Amino acid sequence: MRRKVPASHAAAFKGYHVAVFLLPLGCTLLLVFFLAFCTPFFRWLAGASILGSLLLFVLLLASFGLLYLVISGWINRPFTKENNQITRTYEKGKDAEQLLRSLSNMKHKPRSPLASFTLHMSLSSALCELGRYDESLTYLEKADAAAAAEKDKKLAEAVQQQRKTVLEKQQALQVKK
Repeated sequence: MRRKVPASHAAAFKGYHVAVFLLPLGCTLLLVFFLAFCTPFFRWLAGASILGSLLLFVLLLASFGLLYLVISGWINRPFTKENNQITRTYEKGKDAEQLLRSLSNMKHKPRSPLASFTLHMSLSSALCELGRYDESLTYLEKADAAAAAEKDKKLAEAVQQQRKTVLEKQQALQVKK
């Protein structure tokens, strides 16, 4: 059963997809301008035959796809490096308190839904290990919003699994009391 994500959470990532889409589109249009108007070979190739036009179209489509992947990867590079270092440190010591402190004090913030999902799931896991279940569920809501913005079913399933784990631990603690 999938919970509905509040509109305010999902709206936070709408601009990201537009920006990541428009930047490569602009670069591709500049490439088209250069190829079509400044390079005689491509001007001849595009006008020579349907096959030439098709080849030029495939080349431009491939350049747009490559630029999209490269730019979307560059956007989160500082966050990813810092997050990977924090994760490696945690794997060595298994100190949830230190993980929570490090994640809360990160210099670089996530700029995409996927990076935001990663951060919120890590924070939720650390809080769950520390027994702070209500806060953990709050971060799971934010992770769920990021998963919804990313439109990835596997991410949504990971949130549901984590939520189930947190609720089980919370209920086990209440039974002990």
